[in-house]
Amino acid sequence: MILSRIWVTEDAYISFRAIENLYQGYGFVYNPGERVEVTSHPLWAAILIVLRSMGLSLPMTSAVLGLFFTGLAIYQLIKRSMHADAFPFAAIALCSISGFRDFSTSGLEFSLAFFLMTMFYIEVQEHGLLERPMYLAALLNLLYLDRPETALLYAYYSVFFVLDLWRSTPRLASKIIPAIQWGLPAILITGSYHAFRYLYFGALFANPYYAKAGLDTYYSHGLKYLAHSLIFAPAITFALLLAASFLVRHRLRSKQKPLVVGRAVRDLGAFALLTFYMIRVGGDFMAFRFWLPALAILFITVDRMFISVPRFPLPLLSSRPVWTDWGALLFFAALSFWPVPMTRGFIADERPAFFSIGAGSVFGSKDNAWAARGRAFRKLQDCLSYEDFWIANSQAHAHCLRGVGLGYVGVEAGPLVRIFDEQGLSDGSVARARVLMRFRPGHEHYTTLAQVVERGVLFCSSGEPGYDRVMATQAGIVIRLDPDLLATLPDARARMQELVRLKAEGSEFIPRLEKRYGVRVEDLLAQSSQWEADRLMQSKQACWKSFEGGPDTYFY
Repeated sequence: MILSRIWVTEDAYISFRAIENLYQGYGFVYNPGERVEVTSHPLWAAILIVLRSMGLSLPMTSAVLGLFFTGLAIYQLIKRSMHADAFPFAAIALCSISGFRDFSTSGLEFSLAFFLMTMFYIEVQEHGLLERPMYLAALLNLLYLDRPETALLYAYYSVFFVLDLWRSTPRLASKIIPAIQWGLPAILITGSYHAFRYLYFGALFANPYYAKAGLDTYYSHGLKYLAHSLIFAPAITFALLLAASFLVRHRLRSKQKPLVVGRAVRDLGAFALLTFYMIRVGGDFMAFRFWLPALAILFITVDRMFISVPRFPLPLLSSRPVWTDWGALLFFAALSFWPVPMTRGFIADERPAFFSIGAGSVFGSKDNAWAARGRAFRKLQDCLSYEDFWIANSQAHAHCLRGVGLGYVGVEAGPLVRIFDEQGLSDGSVARARVLMRFRPGHEHYTTLAQVVERGVLFCSSGEPGYDRVMATQAGIVIRLDPDLLATLPDARARMQELVRLKAEGSEFIPRLEKRYGVRVEDLLAQSSQWEADRLMQSKQACWKSFEGGPDTYFY
């Protein structure tokens, strides 16, 4: 089932671009010259950086790596169940959820997070927190570097670690070494990376944290995200019923009863904590993705219940006959076909959405429309040999480039085509701007025309039909009054004459551009006669004419 859903999402390509920039000498950044951390999963990115150094293709490698970590975690869960002669609930039930299957590959970090969580819970459910404290703390701190919200798990289990340590022995001296072992990974792993992050990026948290509204609350959408997951993944409801059945109706003939129940309640508390955080921040715009770490805890905890009671009764049965194992297998196999809508409100099923535009292939992004746009801009930038080449994907307020993200376009455009991102993922100032109206989580920022002009973006609608008509090109509406750029435009002299006329007629936009670039259109008109005589500039006019698409395809 997981193999049938293998793909690479657009968001993964944002990290791929930063990695490619690193190997081209621009640093681990999205736009060269801007120290902004565009990834929120430094551990996953670090592994990809190592694999990239071997010359491996990032799309294919990230998908295969996702299969590896997911398969390894599932193997560990099945192995644990087989040893106890119990039904492998977590492995089978999780695979029935389309979101779990999708993000087990996808090029993103969840597969690694799932593996780390599986290893942590297998150890802590079997042996408790005190037997291998450094190993458990290291797993949680590595998990944090892969999924930042899981920092809550380290804080949560630290409370139980302290309680267990306090009750374990009355001697204070015997508590010191375990306490050091529990705290040391936080200093060595998390502390070291935060120090690097602050020195390299100048921030304590990754930029996507700020771009997704930081600590702002969005309960209304979080509850919708919760409802969406429950409706379109019935296995979650089934797991919740099993957990309730275990806690309320279980019958254990063992002296281990208090210990098993206590650990189940503790781990379900971790599930509840991450679920509450998910609701508080509004979930995500990708179906299931933000809730997956919490769901992994839920299913692994229920799986432990099956192991604790090999003939664990189902909610409607007083006992569990052998045939229910086969029935459950068929039941979850059938649930894997449960339909999920491509869009529902602000929530999208990302995989079919991207496959609908020809994207998501593990063999690369070259065959989809968004990647084609990136290649077209790369070709234009290279043809013009224009270094300060900025485009903007703004469409909410400033109407610049529509229907384009940062991933597929960014990788194909190359490092010298810099992208001013409307959502602020690659721009710290936009990310830290206050969200004025809650909308689609993670996509609630916008850039104004003033910001676009100030950044030096090449193409955008001015809002003035006359100006847009005069400065329209195959690649978009030019809003940059740089003589070196304007000299390459076809019919440059005629365009400058029209700008002088529009300014005389009262254009408000042209004076703004003149102030931004410190030049008057009258002076540009005077220079235009020299442009026409320049053979190099004449040769560069062909760059614009060969741009693939045109303004109707790419721009407002």
